[in-house]
Amino acid sequence: MDDVQHLLASGESQTVEFKKSTASLREAIETLCAFANQHGGYVIFGVDDNGTVIGQQVSDDTLKNIANAVQLNTDPKLYPTLEQVDIAGKSCILVTIEESPLKPHLAYGRAYLRVGPTNQQLDREHYAQLLQQRFNGYGFDHLVQPGATLADIDTD
Repeated sequence: MDDVQHLLASGESQTVEFKKSTASLREAIETLCAFANQHGGYVIFGVDDNGTVIGQQVSDDTLKNIANAVQLNTDPKLYPTLEQVDIAGKSCILVTIEESPLKPHLAYGRAYLRVGPTNQQLDREHYAQLLQQRFNGYGFDHLVQPGATLADIDTD
């Protein structure tokens, strides 16, 4: 609970986003994508942009719907942690996403990065750099040269 209070006190930032309700789910998914493409972060449903806690109706179905929407609309798929939290006596939803080793992630077919408290769509060059970093992270053995065949493999 102290961690959530700290997030509220620090306001929206490079790693924190507030959403009044799940009516803003599309924007929240874009934000989760931006967080996963950088340093990770938190989306809190039930909090106004200025940090005022207004609450959010929370049920098991609400949490399932958020999880399903995130998975259906991201590629590679994102799997955030979702939990109901009480803030100032009101129910809210805390969504946590870690930085991903599989970046760049797309939300609704587009890649985003977090710049301050905003989401910015990636340009083609930056997208290509992140994609190359992903493949480099898997090592040389995962790179296939164009025109290579099984005969090109040196078993020694």
